[in-house]
Amino acid sequence: EDVGDEERGNSSGKAKLTSQGLKKTQQIRLSDLKKSVSTGIDAAAAQSASGVAGGIVGKSIVEVVEMNSTEVMEGIENVAVMIARQVLDKQGFQLEIPSRAASNQIYVPELDRIVLGEKRGTRSFLNVKESRKAAITTRVLQLLHAVLLKRIHITKRDLFYTDVKLFVDQSESDGVLDDVATMIGCTRSNLHVVAS
Repeated sequence: EDVGDEERGNSSGKAKLTSQGLKKTQQIRLSDLKKSVSTGIDAAAAQSASGVAGGIVGKSIVEVVEMNSTEVMEGIENVAVMIARQVLDKQGFQLEIPSRAASNQIYVPELDRIVLGEKRGTRSFLNVKESRKAAITTRVLQLLHAVLLKRIHITKRDLFYTDVKLFVDQSESDGVLDDVATMIGCTRSNLHVVAS
């Protein structure tokens, strides 16, 4: 499953529409989620302890939060340092990106918020099938860092037109933009990118 393919749902975020029909997002109580993360209990034990119907509680979750420009730039720079280390170790590079698929979304009623579970996808520059997507991801990271440094805002369309030959289609740059936001743990607007 490609981590860039997000399943569409209704505006409440509590149910997602998939090819098999309507699917409920997993639900878990905040106390059970904190307990499972802090104690590192396995998914099956967390499911039975919390009574989550069909849910899986991961050991690590991603909660998208509001960040200031400095925090977002630090997140991008941390990814760049990780890439540089992998390349210097002659490993190529591989990016780990949280899956945004509905099957990896957990609803926390106390927060009235959906968080992402532990499922991750990878993009390896050394894998022929993934190298183009990895290149697009690094280019988007570079462009976003420049935008944040200049303290300007751009549209998704502006981002696409900065490198049309690489992106080819705007849906590719849009999907990678959402992946970068989840990778850093911020909102798209924190990246200084607006819809229009």
